[in-house]
Amino acid sequence: MNKSETSSKINVYIGSDHAGYDMKQKIISDPRLSFINFIDVGTNSNDSVDYPDYAEILANNVLKNNGYGVAICGTGIGISIALNKVKGIYTAVINDPEIAKLAREHNNLNVVSLSGRFSTADNNIKIIENFFKENFSNDPRHLKRLNKIKDIEKK
Repeated sequence: MNKSETSSKINVYIGSDHAGYDMKQKIISDPRLSFINFIDVGTNSNDSVDYPDYAEILANNVLKNNGYGVAICGTGIGISIALNKVKGIYTAVINDPEIAKLAREHNNLNVVSLSGRFSTADNNIKIIENFFKENFSNDPRHLKRLNKIKDIEKK
């Protein structure tokens, strides 16, 4: 996913509930993320909605297109729980830019979940930058652990 590997923008699905809507708008419009073509899967206002609905839409798009996503709710927790219920989606709430690098390098996440209420836009933008500029390491230690997670999914 490393931007330096390609000259075109990367496509990233982005979705939120009402609590993440304002943050989503800030992220989409920030010039530091101009290397990303965000595909907004909703919600489209601050009107109250249920995060599982948007988690499912985001997950289906990521899986259908073998892509990546950004998910936002008030804390990032609820939407990440819903996303992780979908087989093939791997996400975690990331609140620190350095952890974003490790989440891709070690855990091969395909969605980053963010807080719309407890993190600044600047911090979330740095998280996204780090997340999408990092690649999975393919280190045998990490592959072994990720394969164990996939085995759990089969049960």
